[in-house]
This record gives sequence, structure tokens and C-alpha cells, in this order.
Amino acid sequence: MAIILAACVTAFLISFTTLPVIIKYSLRKNLGDAPGKRKVHKTVKPSMGGVAIF
Repeated sequence: MAIILAACVTAFLISFTTLPVIIKYSLRKNLGDAPGKRKVHKTVKPSMGGVAIF
């Protein structure tokens, strides 16, 4: 049980620390979803957030 808990905490910490870095990188390189006619958002949203979780 302790191993599973440690694995979950480790995965959370890695995702929590890498997500802001990946978001900043994707905004700097213009790797985002631009707002358009069929979009709800008004500004560019980074689209690489799943990389940190994967």
C-alpha cells in the first residue's frame, strides 16, 4: 500500500512541477489553440498540457 501511495504522490509532484514549464514553452513557441468563431475562449490557450500528465 505504501508503494502505491508513494507512486501516486511522485506522479502528482512531477506533473505539478512540469505543467507550468510546458505551458510557458507552448506559449513562447505559439503552440496554442487560437480563438475562433466556434471557440468559447477569448485568448490563446496552450494545447500541450497533456504532455506533463502523460
